[in-house]
Amino acid sequence: MPIALLGKARVKEILANVLFPLVAFSGGADWETYKHVRAELGNKHLELAGIRLFGDQARARTHTRFLYQQQGLLQIFEDFCLANRNDCRNCRFPHLVESISS
Repeated sequence: MPIALLGKARVKEILANVLFPLVAFSGGADWETYKHVRAELGNKHLELAGIRLFGDQARARTHTRFLYQQQGLLQIFEDFCLANRNDCRNCRFPHLVESISS
């Protein structure tokens, strides 16, 4: 009986992190199609970043339904949460968002 070497969630992660950037770089990316790719799985990093940014897990879930949202939140987590271990007290991210939106 044949088995899949990669599951649906892993295929979508490869799409988000390898194939879509490659196609985007070559100028052939279809952002509208990519935006509708639903996320399959979450992880502890998404949960933590979602709680930190949105206050609770229920609100965070509304912002991580699609793959591009999860990838963006994971990038924020990597750039800011992993670099700052004081539970958001001295995080630069809110100040950066505030300066962009002003």
